[in-house]
Amino acid sequence: MSKLLAEGLRRLFKGKRLYVVMIVFACLVAFIPILLSIIAHASDETGHADEFLFVLAGQIPTFVSIVAGMMICQDFKNNTIRNKIIIGHSRTNIYLTNLIVSLIVMLIFFIINIVVMVVVGGILMPFKVFPCVGIFKKMLLILAIETAFTSTIVFICNSMKSTGGFVLALCMHYILTTIEPFLNFIPYKHRKIREFIMEIVPSFQVTLVVYNSPVDGLPSKWLIMLISCVVITVVTTVLGIASFNKSDLK
Repeated sequence: MSKLLAEGLRRLFKGKRLYVVMIVFACLVAFIPILLSIIAHASDETGHADEFLFVLAGQIPTFVSIVAGMMICQDFKNNTIRNKIIIGHSRTNIYLTNLIVSLIVMLIFFIINIVVMVVVGGILMPFKVFPCVGIFKKMLLILAIETAFTSTIVFICNSMKSTGGFVLALCMHYILTTIEPFLNFIPYKHRKIREFIMEIVPSFQVTLVVYNSPVDGLPSKWLIMLISCVVITVVTTVLGIASFNKSDLK
């Protein structure tokens, strides 16, 4: 597995796609505090950089899909996966390698998001409470959510083995968020059902965490959210490995 991981990381950092997407993401992150500072200045209000530290957390899976998801789908298209199996690598190790490489990609974008927001946001606007324990707790929970997202992306791309899998992984977050308005049709007496759905679906979890007070850090149901992320990560990984081991690559 170490050879597979070394090869996967070599391909990841050797190609141009990662660096191009990193630059695009960094520019997008920097644009947020610049825009908000302009709006705050025009309205004579004082904005605080703490308020938008994680505002792009929901977009990270999209960029992970562009880099890691596309790489996985291209491996199937170019028969790279089949060649790895032929020379003796186990399917389980291949799947886990793809997952580890994808998680590394996620961490890269997560770090870019934090660093650019802190630097650019801190220059243009004052911080109100950062750094504080609440914000660091929020970082850890968002990391758990991003891990669940990434695991699901790897599962989708390995299961569909085609461009369709990449497109679905790319749009996954936005597809899930379109469901939210329909949750309002749940009768008020069953509001706990709506709240539970919001707490266990990563796309909704991001919203709950991002817009929670920086001082409080974590939403009240953070434990349910964390358990949900762990369950999603474990289930998608187990199902992904089982499906991949039985799939026909001819």
